[in-house]
Amino acid sequence: AVIFFDHRGAGRSTPKLRCAGIASLDMDIRIVDRALAARTELRQALAGCVEGLRRAGVDPHLFGLDDNARDLEDLRRLLAIPQWDIYAISYGTLQADFLLDIGRQHIRRVVMDGAVDRHFDEDAPDAQFNSLLRIFDECAAETACDAAYPELERKYFGIIRGLGDGGSAATASARDFHRLLRLASFSAASRGAVPAMVELAARGQMAAARARFIEQPANPGPDDSLIDFVQACRFALYRPEGPMVPSPALRDIPADVNRLVASGIRAGMIPNCEAMGLQPATAQTMAPRAALDVPTLFLDGEVDGVTPPDFAVNIAKGYLRTDSLLFPLTPHWVLAAHPQCAGAITRRFLDVGSIEGATACISSLPRTRWDLITGN
Repeated sequence: AVIFFDHRGAGRSTPKLRCAGIASLDMDIRIVDRALAARTELRQALAGCVEGLRRAGVDPHLFGLDDNARDLEDLRRLLAIPQWDIYAISYGTLQADFLLDIGRQHIRRVVMDGAVDRHFDEDAPDAQFNSLLRIFDECAAETACDAAYPELERKYFGIIRGLGDGGSAATASARDFHRLLRLASFSAASRGAVPAMVELAARGQMAAARARFIEQPANPGPDDSLIDFVQACRFALYRPEGPMVPSPALRDIPADVNRLVASGIRAGMIPNCEAMGLQPATAQTMAPRAALDVPTLFLDGEVDGVTPPDFAVNIAKGYLRTDSLLFPLTPHWVLAAHPQCAGAITRRFLDVGSIEGATACISSLPRTRWDLITGN
């Protein structure tokens, strides 16, 4: 039997944590590079939305991850299921992580598809640089790419420094170009163009570099749900007793480059979160999990810009028995992108607790093809 669970405030669950009409605004509360009027409008809309929910008897603080985990455990007891398997996607992986904390003895195996790291900081070095560093390394390891684009990392650092030399306006240009490269690194259509973009920019051909990026179709339709934003805010508002240590990149990044590309996303979120009157996540919510001895399979998409593969790397440190699979040129939600391949692997893992002999299909999936510049 398969049980589909709509957590509090989402899907067919009631009440909803949403406000009609708010989706007409730019609901990405993390964006900091917006006009003051737009920031003010969004902040007022969010505050009014949450106040209206409270007047209707809906408290956003009762839609937390621990609440959802307890709901799931209550459901298991109600259905008299002694032990079950969990498949979780995206935000649901947070629910699974918390469920493991309170009911691990009743969980046989877990599949995390696009795992979310509750300690993730979008300005941390791993978030900002790892997707680019991996591309630089892959290109250097392939003869044709390395011949066409030698010393990509050094050139990239030089571009960022050059764009950042002219004051605040130029610094924004450094940040914007870095952001464009990161977008390309998480795009199946543009990942292979990143080395060419760096090379062209290093030659001073910035317009040509930008032109290599291929716009992806927009996500379908706006969403007026506040679930993700409320949880992201509570994470952002949390302040540990000790210093926050950002996750490092694959290797050291020069301090000046790190400073020039930092987006200030976390700091930009705080005024929006405070306008909504939200309380920080509790220390118990943010505390590291005890080592989890439950067989867990992580499915990661190489171009998943929503839950990058580094999320799973960080989360897996708290699990004792894990398998992790990276699917090339795959976006968010691996099972939806590759129902046959990922589906067969998932079924085998849930059936026998092993992926041995089931992963050959990954090798047949398309790989990055480098966009090699012809001529000078």
